[in-house]
Amino acid sequence: MSSGLEKCYEAFERLKAGTPNLEEFVGLSQHLITPSIVSQEAGHDKGYLKKSRTNQQPLLSMISLHKQDHAPNTTGKGVLLQREKKKAKDARLAADAAEAKWEASLGRELQLYNKVKELEREVIRLSALLDEKKGVVQLPF
Repeated sequence: MSSGLEKCYEAFERLKAGTPNLEEFVGLSQHLITPSIVSQEAGHDKGYLKKSRTNQQPLLSMISLHKQDHAPNTTGKGVLLQREKKKAKDARLAADAAEAKWEASLGRELQLYNKVKELEREVIRLSALLDEKKGVVQLPF
């Protein structure tokens, strides 16, 4: 790794720790750390870190992730509360729909069970009638 890139890694760590060497970056919010600021803190010009340089890609990715992780939350509490209420309502509706489907399925299963029992009784009746016509005697079990 080049010494310039090493200086950039060190500068990035100082910025994250809130202890930059350059006075202009003291008190800088974490979400405002950019490749340009890291370059300047390392003693380079603003454009030292470039996306086109493959050896700098890991550091650029680290800076980008750090910036995303520390992005300020601009959503108000009221909006967040409304979102959560909507999620809860949607979950209740989904649960109700699932229960209705389950009840309908159970109803169909009971209808099928009753029909099978009815048909079994019919088979027994017709079997006994057939045996009677043939003269076969059923022995009880």
